[in-house]
Amino acid sequence: MSEDSEAQEWLREGARQSVKSYRSGGITLRQLIDDLDAIWSNLAQSAWSENLRSQWWVLEEIYAVALDRGDLERLPREDRQLIEGALDELDQLLS
Repeated sequence: MSEDSEAQEWLREGARQSVKSYRSGGITLRQLIDDLDAIWSNLAQSAWSENLRSQWWVLEEIYAVALDRGDLERLPREDRQLIEGALDELDQLLS
């Protein structure tokens, strides 16, 4: 495995761990968004990394709207469902 592909796999593992931590309540949605953003910024650009960014955007948009509405503590059901859908997509992408 080349050094570049090792680095890319290390970043993927970081993303997997962040999603896992969020699902278990270990980190906040804001931290997950920040983690995925930092990881994406260091990935080689590819269709795969753009798929990751698409799911990041779903999370970012939900967070921004909830922050604006003051709903961060009690996200509406549809937002929670969208987050779960994005997390499921991330799980598939990262597996």
